[in-house]
Amino acid sequence: MNYKRNNKRFSVSGRGDYMSTSDFIIRYYTNPEACRKFFFDMKWPTGYYCEKCGCTHYYFMKSKQCYRCAHCKHDERLLSNTIFQENKLPLNVLLYGLFLIFTAKKGISSLQLSEELKVNYKTACLLQTKARILMRNSNSKRSLDSSFYESDVAYTGAPSHNGKRGRGTDKQPFLVVLSTEQENQYPLFVKLKEMTVDSGENIEKYFDQYVVMPQDRKLNTDGKSTYNILKTKMQVENEKIDYEQEEH
Repeated sequence: MNYKRNNKRFSVSGRGDYMSTSDFIIRYYTNPEACRKFFFDMKWPTGYYCEKCGCTHYYFMKSKQCYRCAHCKHDERLLSNTIFQENKLPLNVLLYGLFLIFTAKKGISSLQLSEELKVNYKTACLLQTKARILMRNSNSKRSLDSSFYESDVAYTGAPSHNGKRGRGTDKQPFLVVLSTEQENQYPLFVKLKEMTVDSGENIEKYFDQYVVMPQDRKLNTDGKSTYNILKTKMQVENEKIDYEQEEH
């Protein structure tokens, strides 16, 4: 199995060359110290600090599997005060589960996850839930900041009662904005926003709030005229895509 989604935490050298399952197993699954360092860097991205006294010096208590402050002797476990505080899984199994959830190209079900991790279905469901919370929190706080963006409005819900499509439909519109490393390549982050009405004013309001838009940034859309309202703030390539073309 080789999962390929843009996730730099699980990337190997070279743009677009992402870690395969075998790479992950070699680097992390069979290396407890590497797993511990991974979660250490997530918990303390700027380096260890004691939550009690603020000291930045510590030593690792192997017998208790915790970090002890060198000044006040406060002990703190690696996953305490995190979403995984009650985790009972070994660190390598927990990290492998997150790897599968975040990098599976078409997603992974809780049943597949339980079989892959050799854990019960309830545990797999709980891990999926926590991963979704992490993704939701990350998405809600992040502003998109890239040289290139793509955007469209999608519609969800039951078949329209009025039989209309596009902006005339009575389905629920969602604004989708994607940031990429290169134009139309290497996706980075995506944001979705439920809209009451599909309009240029609502699109502009959301972009103002969540998208960095200097004039040197470029937005590609699928021919929707409602995006023209952004042309005074950034470059807007607003051309209808011909999906019949080989390299559309």
